[in-house]
Amino acid sequence: MAAPDSTHLWSWLADQVLSRGKPLRLRARFSGDVEGKTPVFLVVREGEPMVEPSPEARALFDQVDPQMVVSRFIDQAQSTR
Repeated sequence: MAAPDSTHLWSWLADQVLSRGKPLRLRARFSGDVEGKTPVFLVVREGEPMVEPSPEARALFDQVDPQMVVSRFIDQAQSTR
């Protein structure tokens, strides 16, 4: 269940989209990116939010090796047993 403040935020964002007649685009960042070097954008269209990565963020995502990520989770799971 969403917190009241969270529900209010999403309602407000949906109202902004309706009043402007176009998608709302807000600059955001990942919590670990304190300096905001790889921003993303929160885009709200017709009440549906999505995240649009910046070119900087996309370049980092493209460098992620899925096999390495999986192996790290497997290693951590085995070490906690």
